[in-house]
Amino acid sequence: MKYNLVSLMREGAEALDESGDPLGRAYALHEAANNMILLLNKVDTVDEFLTCYTAGRSEPLDLERRFPIDEQEAE
Repeated sequence: MKYNLVSLMREGAEALDESGDPLGRAYALHEAANNMILLLNKVDTVDEFLTCYTAGRSEPLDLERRFPIDEQEAE
């Protein structure tokens, strides 16, 4: 299954903006979505993308643990 990553990012940004986000996170998400479009459309390179973004010490979330699926629901 494919996800529209840009739409998810923009929806998150819109939700932050509507909540009165005082820290500019809404702007940062919109900017990241725009930069993701440039990357996915091969207008910018991964190296250009990485000049703006870093994962730092972040680790991937265990999504199966965080969002468990009941085996019966999966069928």
